[in-house]
Amino acid sequence: MNGLSWSIYLIGVVGSFNSALAGIIVISAAMTFVLTIAAVVNFNSNNFGRGVSEYNLNMGATCKKWAVRAGILFGVMLFLSVVVPSERTVVLIAASQVGEKVMHNDQVTGLAKDSVDLLSTYMKTELKNLKGKNKKED
Repeated sequence: MNGLSWSIYLIGVVGSFNSALAGIIVISAAMTFVLTIAAVVNFNSNNFGRGVSEYNLNMGATCKKWAVRAGILFGVMLFLSVVVPSERTVVLIAASQVGEKVMHNDQVTGLAKDSVDLLSTYMKTELKNLKGKNKKED
């Protein structure tokens, strides 16, 4: 990959990171809201202050186990969402690679040199014409 391809990729990663960060903020806010409601409901329940039952201990271990699994899955998905480029980024990288291959082709280089010479001649001619028109108007 050339320097332009890496730049395009990094720009895509930064955009993905911003989107992922916004998603994390929304998910964190929702989880905070839900856990706050759960704490209020648990605080007002009839079992508050009566000790921990066996059901609650088993439920806590199960929740902890699934929380770890969900955290690992979330981390992997976050990593993939940031590192894997979007379709647009892949197309831009491919275009920069093709452009580099074309520019290093001898036929294209010769054609480009001829085109630049022709464009230079045309621009010089037009510049002379414009200078001639400006002198006539003065």
